[in-house]
Amino acid sequence: MGRRGAGTIKVFYFTATGNGLAIAKAIGGELISIPRALKAGTTRYKDDVIGIITPTYAGNPARIVVEFLKRVDLDADYRFAVASYGGVMGNPIKPLASAAAAKGWSFDFTASVKMVDNYLPLFDVAAEREKKDQAAIGEALASIAADVAARKRSAAHVGVGNALYGAVGCLAYNKVAGPKVARESFSVSDACISCGVCARFCPAGNITVEEGQHPAFGDACLGCYGCAHICPHNAIHARGEKSAARWRNPDVTARELLDANAQ
Repeated sequence: MGRRGAGTIKVFYFTATGNGLAIAKAIGGELISIPRALKAGTTRYKDDVIGIITPTYAGNPARIVVEFLKRVDLDADYRFAVASYGGVMGNPIKPLASAAAAKGWSFDFTASVKMVDNYLPLFDVAAEREKKDQAAIGEALASIAADVAARKRSAAHVGVGNALYGAVGCLAYNKVAGPKVARESFSVSDACISCGVCARFCPAGNITVEEGQHPAFGDACLGCYGCAHICPHNAIHARGEKSAARWRNPDVTARELLDANAQ
């Protein structure tokens, strides 16, 4: 726990391929994985500054992040939220703001940052790496970090188009992250050696691996595709994926991803 009154900060993040953790690292402070926080069961956090980092799925925040905000009380003098996205920004802050409003508070600062998209059915990760400039992304993260350090108070601009995409995308996200979807969305090739990395990684605890068997998927998939990206043998494939290329943010290690999400 950070010490109140010394300008300390807690940053709660969810990350599947490292983008969320890269944002949290850029901002600094005490970095706390949302899946691990939910597992710990703490319901109240207090600090000078508290932040929330989420990826954007179909224009909306990751479901696990919204669930976290509904379960906890965040007591701080300054609160912020940052969302990463890869294609269209959508309206990822709105559900977070609604969860906060239900608890009687609001975010002082919100922002979105465009990064490499890991959604395999729509994006070729190799092409994404080519067109997304990591140096420019680093500059954007540094700007956000500076805004947080300066306690800037402003909201990310959304616009009508993004708001509409967020509303429609909510329905799409529920389809790709609903019951039984994982079993229909992923296949496992014979490259699998039953190492169990995917099961250890899964933030929803949705994967089991029996000795000598391929992974088995349950009904709690978050639609993060982290299992496919972290598989050391590239054995997990998404239905309709654009390529077999995979992504992990270069500022984050596989061990950090496992530590952040292991259930």
